[in-house]
Amino acid sequence: DLVHVAAQLRYGYAIDDSTIIQGVRSLPPGEYLVVKEGIVASARYYDISNMSWSRSPLSFEDAKAELADRMAATVESHLLADVKVATALSGGLDSSVITALAAHRQPTESCCVKWGRGDDETPFAREVAIACGSTLREEMVEPQALTRRFAKLVYHLEEPSPHTQVGTTWSVARGVRTGLDAKVALVGDGADEVFCGYPWIAQAAQWRHRVRGSRHVIETYQSAHFSPVAGLPLTDVFERDGSGIADALVEGEQRRFSKYLRAAKDCPHMLVLFDIGEQLPGAQLNRVDKLYMAHSVEARVPYLDHQLVEFALGLPLRFKLASGINKYILRQSFSTMLPPSILNRAKFGPGGTQNAFGAWFEDGNLGKHLKDLTVEHLFHRGLFSRVFLERAVRMEITNAGKLLLFLGMLSVLIRSFVDGVPPMEQFDEA
Repeated sequence: DLVHVAAQLRYGYAIDDSTIIQGVRSLPPGEYLVVKEGIVASARYYDISNMSWSRSPLSFEDAKAELADRMAATVESHLLADVKVATALSGGLDSSVITALAAHRQPTESCCVKWGRGDDETPFAREVAIACGSTLREEMVEPQALTRRFAKLVYHLEEPSPHTQVGTTWSVARGVRTGLDAKVALVGDGADEVFCGYPWIAQAAQWRHRVRGSRHVIETYQSAHFSPVAGLPLTDVFERDGSGIADALVEGEQRRFSKYLRAAKDCPHMLVLFDIGEQLPGAQLNRVDKLYMAHSVEARVPYLDHQLVEFALGLPLRFKLASGINKYILRQSFSTMLPPSILNRAKFGPGGTQNAFGAWFEDGNLGKHLKDLTVEHLFHRGLFSRVFLERAVRMEITNAGKLLLFLGMLSVLIRSFVDGVPPMEQFDEA
C-alpha cells in the first residue's frame, strides 16, 4: 500500500487503519473488534478528541499535591501482577518518577542500556537508583550484535519505521527479560504528551491567539519533527504515480486533522490532543508494545492511565509550562523525591536524552548493511525512483539516516512476507 508507505515516510506512522499490505487493516487505538456469525465489526470505546474536560479549579499547590497522589496510585495499580515487575530507567525525569514511586512501594529492579559512547545515560540512571533504592542492571549493547538481529527486530515490528529509538527499545526489553528475568516492565512513555514536554508545545503557546482552525499547524510541526523526507515532493520519491499518492495522502490528512481542529480550544491544546491521539499510539506505543512483547515482556504505561490523562488535560497550560520549563508541575510534584540533577535535566541537547542511533549506525555497521539492502532490491520492486534511492544511500537527503532505516526495514519486510525469506536468513543471527 504505497499511500501507507508515503504516510510512514512523511509522519513516521499511519494516518488511518491501513497497513503495509494493501487490503489488510489494523485495529485503531481505542477500538474493539467483534466477530460474530461471520460478520466483523469494530466500535470505538474511547476517543480523546471527543472528551469534554472542565478546567480544574485547583490552585497550583493543590494541583501539585493531587498529581503526586494520583501518580502514586496509578503506579501502585500498575505494579499488580503475579509475575516479576521491573522498570525501564533511562535516568530521564519520566522514567525516574516511575522508578522512584515503584521503589517506594516495593523492592524494585530497573534496567538501563549503555552504548559505550560519551553521551551514555547510565550515570543518571545510577544516581536515580541510589536515591530511590532501586537495584539497577546496566545492559551493555553491542552494536554489531544488534545489527545481526536487525531483521528479527523488523519482523517483530511488522512495519517499517523511521524512528531511531528502535534499537534502544529492543535492547532495554531484552535486558529486562534476560537480565532481570521480569515479565512486566513499567515504562515512562506518555509523560511528554500529557505534561507538555516537547519543545513545539512551548512554541505553539506563542501562536495560541493568532492560529486557530488551521490544519497547516499540525502539518508543519509533523513534517518538521518526524519526517525523513520533509520538504521532498512525493513525485520525486516514488517511481510512478507520485502525484496520485500525494493526493490520496492529503485526503487522508484532512479527515484525520479535522476532529482535532474541532475539539481544540487553542493551538497548544490542539497539538497536545494530536500528540496523544495520533503520534503516541501510532509511533511510540506501537513500537514499545511490539518490541517488548518480542521478548515476552508486557510494557505498562502508568502515565497513560485514562483518569490521570483526563486530570492533566484539565490543568491550565501555565501549570505545565512555566518560565520556559516544560513538565513544570511534574517536576515540582516530585522535587523532594528525586535529585536536582534529574529534576532539572533537559530532554534534548547536552545531558539530554541519549540518541544511540549514531553508535548503532556507525559502530555497528548498520549504515553499511542498510545501504546494501536498499537501492537494487527496492528499485527492482518498482516502488521508488532510482535517483531518490541513490541520494539516500549517498546521504544527500536531510535525515538520511532515518530514511535508510525506514528503507532497510521495508526491504526486510518484503523479503520476509513476499519472497518468503525468513528474517534469520537475511542477517547472520547472533
